Amino acid sequence: MITIILEDKNSNIIKKISELSNSSYLLQDSKDYSYLSILSLCSYDVFSSKDMPQLIVDLARLRKKLHSDKRTSHIDNIIDLAMNCMKSNDLTLIFTPFDE
Repeated sequence: MITIILEDKNSNIIKKISELSNSSYLLQDSKDYSYLSILSLCSYDVFSSKDMPQLIVDLARLRKKLHSDKRTSHIDNIIDLAMNCMKSNDLTLIFTPFDE
C-alpha cells in the first residue's frame, strides 16, 4: 500500500490518504508516466509544487485506464492533493510504502 501525504516545509502533515492495494495500479512501469514510473516500494518519493502539473497529467492518464469506481475515486483524491500542493512552494507531496 502506498500512502500519499501532503506536508508543509516543517514536515507537518496537512492530509494523508491511502487505499489497500493501491500500489497495484499506482506503480506504472512505462515511460508514458513521468512520475508514476519512478515510484518505489522501497523508499519515499517526494515531489515539489513544481512537479505537480506533470504528476496530475500522469494521474489523469492512469484514471482513464481504471474501471473501478473505488480506484478512480482514489485517483481523484490524489489529484486534489496535487492541486493543493501546486498552490504553494512550501508544500510537498510524498508517496511512501512505509506505514505512517
